[in-house]
Amino acid sequence: MGKPYGDHSMQLSERTNAEGSGMSPILANIYLNELDTHLEEYKANIKIGDSQKRKQNRSYTCFGGRISRLQKANEKVWNQLSKEDKVQRAKVVHRLQTDKLRMPTYPFRDTTYKNLQYVRYADDCAPRKRVHATGTVA
Repeated sequence: MGKPYGDHSMQLSERTNAEGSGMSPILANIYLNELDTHLEEYKANIKIGDSQKRKQNRSYTCFGGRISRLQKANEKVWNQLSKEDKVQRAKVVHRLQTDKLRMPTYPFRDTTYKNLQYVRYADDCAPRKRVHATGTVA
C-alpha cells in the first residue's frame, strides 16, 4: 500500500506522479517547454522599438531637471543657511522627488514601443551556474 513518511503515509499509484516528488519539476519543464516556445515566437512578432531609445515622459524629464537645478542652487548656499532653512529646502527637494516617483517614466500609450515580458518558475531541477564577483563559475 504505502510507506510511512513521518506521521503520514504515501499512497503509490501506477498512473500518476506523486505531487511534490523529484519528478514534478522535470515534468513541468517538459510540459511548459511548448508554452515557452510559443511565447518566444509571439514575443518576436509583436516587439516594436528599442527600450534603450525610448523617450521618457516629458513631465518626468522636466521634474528631473527642476530637482537637479534646485539641488545645485542649494549646494552653493548650503553652508550659509540656518538649520530651519536647510530643513525647509530639503523638504521641498524631497517633495519634488516624491512627486516625480509617482509619475509614469514613459508615456502611457507609447505607440513607438511594445514588448512582452514572460517569466515562469518551474526549473527547480535545472542545472544552475553561479558567477562569483571574481568571475569564476561554480
